[in-house]
Formats: sequence, structure tokens, C-alpha cells
Amino acid sequence: MKPGQIIIFLSLVLVLYSAINLFIFLRLRQAMSGLGGLKPVLITAWLVWALAYPLGRILEGFSHNGFSKILIVTGSVYLAVMASLFLLFLVSDLIQLILKLIPAASVRSAASSVKWPVVSGIVVTAVVLTSTLAGMWNAAFIRVRKLDLEVPKAVAGVRELRIAALSDTHFGTVLGRRHMEKVASRIREIDPDIILFCGDIFDEDLTEAAEQNVAAAIRALPARRGKFAVLGNHEHFHNPRKAVEYIRSAGVVVLEDSIATVADCIRIIGRKDRQAGIRMTVADLVQTLKPEDVRILLDHQPFHLEEAEKNGIDLQFSGHTHYGQLFPFNYITDRVYELSYGYLRKGNTHVVVSCGVGTWGPPVRTAGRTEVVGIRVRFTG
Repeated sequence: MKPGQIIIFLSLVLVLYSAINLFIFLRLRQAMSGLGGLKPVLITAWLVWALAYPLGRILEGFSHNGFSKILIVTGSVYLAVMASLFLLFLVSDLIQLILKLIPAASVRSAASSVKWPVVSGIVVTAVVLTSTLAGMWNAAFIRVRKLDLEVPKAVAGVRELRIAALSDTHFGTVLGRRHMEKVASRIREIDPDIILFCGDIFDEDLTEAAEQNVAAAIRALPARRGKFAVLGNHEHFHNPRKAVEYIRSAGVVVLEDSIATVADCIRIIGRKDRQAGIRMTVADLVQTLKPEDVRILLDHQPFHLEEAEKNGIDLQFSGHTHYGQLFPFNYITDRVYELSYGYLRKGNTHVVVSCGVGTWGPPVRTAGRTEVVGIRVRFTG
């Protein structure tokens, strides 16, 4: 992104962040009306938590240290709390408005009672804290989602291809080497021939990932026939060229509108991300390939799946959506994408979209599961 675009984007984010937290503050203050001397203590604790993330990012801009990391990690959890508080307080206010319109006097009286903000505030806060803790556990537990697919083509000397496919690792301040080790243990369960990284490998700049030597952990991953990657939108928010160099230093082939070959006729086709601006079409990428070639496409954002079908792609793997990550945003991703998570067969094309093995922002997942996808492709031609 250009400096001017970054300034505009950050300004809009700051205004929105402030407005949402002002609304939450007003509702929390109402809910704490009967707490006496405890009220200012709780409000102050909330305010510190709400400011932790932006303050941590500002401090990180000057120096990467333990204090800024603590602020960022604890503040990132608040981002999930903030989103849930905002939505549930809106729902509470809507319910109150509807109840006030009901003819029964007792219902209108209950909705108009001074106790409503207190009771609704307690219920909303309890639900949010409970769901956030459950979401943190869900995000931390990585599963292997297994798929068994058939491709009606022949590959000399190869009956099947085992793939460990992962997207949206988002390595950075929040998710680092420790998370990579957990990912590695799941990949070893798959015993892959190839490993596919489908973008958003890094959450931000490479400083934190480099300090924790994530490259060494990636280099140690087992893959008999190679590791391949494409960039996602997050790599383009900072320095995509440095990201490419770092990924290559980990022994991974980075594909930028280019093709790599495995076992003579298995073609790994990697597209540039939409965030890159100019990129080749799928049709242009495959024009030199033979019809009998096995075509595996990596495209970070799962838009226009019909392109893969029209151009003879056997398997497309994408990520990006996180399946919303936080409920109810998964319903929004379902409206935006033809496939926002899971598996879809389009003609002879297998399309797989992962909800990711990492998280963006808060290390919390209340929609979808943190996953590495294990794909067994059997060649039946």
C-alpha cells in the first residue's frame, strides 16, 4: 500500500475503533450503575484493555520488546471481545425497543425499567467472556481435515499424491514459532509428498517472524517432493519482495503467476494475489500446458471459481476467508464467496477453501476450526 493509502486507512480504522468503544463505554457505565466504588476500577481496567492494542502497535513501531508484545497480544484478545460486545449490545437495544412496542403493560414496564441496562449488561458481558474463552481454546487446537479426491488422469509411477495444504498462518507478534511447531506436528501426521502454503503466511512485517526464526521451522517440515507457496493480501500490506526472499530462505518455492512441476506432469500453478494489482488470468497461465497434465492451482482469494473450471484445473486450493473467524461474520463470508469454506465440485474441478491454520487479529475463533488440510489425490486415469 502507498503511504497516503496507509494514512487514510489507519485514520478510518482509528475513527471506527473510537466510535465503537465509545458506544461500549456508555453501555458498560449503565450496567455498572449499582456497583459503587467498584465501578471506576472496572471502567479503568476496561479502558486499559481497550487501549492496549493500539498502544502496543505504536510502541512496536519504535522498538520490538516484551512490553509491546504483551500489549499487542492482550489487546488482540480485546478485539474479539469488542466485536462481540458491540454486536450483543446492539441486539439488546433492539430487543428492548421491540418489547416497548408490545401492547402488554407488564412487558413495556419491564423493558422501560431502570434495571434493564444492568441486567442486559451482565448477561451480555457474561456471554462475551465465555464465548471468547471458548474461542481462544478453539483457535489454539489445530485439527487435520482430511479429503480423499480422485483425478481421472495418469501420472507415470505415481498412484497418489499426499498434500498438506495450509493457508493464513499469519505468523507475527501474536502467532510465532510456538504456533509453527504445533502446525508442524499436524503436517507430520499427514506425511505429505508436497506442502502448499496458500498466502497470508505473515500477519505483518517480517521482524517478529525473523526474530523467532520461523523459517527454520518451515525448512524442517517433511515434504518428499517439495514445498510451494503463493503470497496473500497481507504480504502486500508491507514488503512483498522481502516476504518472498524470506519464504525462499526457508526452502519453499514461491510461485508468482508461475508454474512448478512435480513428477513430470503434475503442475503446481501459483497466482499472484488480487492485492498485487496486475496479475495473469488462469487462462494465460495454463495456455502452455498439455490436457493430460495434472493442474493444481493456488489462489489465495477464492473469487471467480468458474475460471478454474473453464481452464481444466483439477484442484484449486484457497484460503483468505477465515470463514469469518468470529460469529456471525461467517454468514457474511457465505454471501461474499461462492465457497467461503469447505469443498465444492465444479464440473471436473475440485475446489477446497480452508478457514486457515492461524487467526487475524485476535487469537480467537468462534466460527470454523483451525486446520491443516490433508488431501489425498488418487490418479485414476
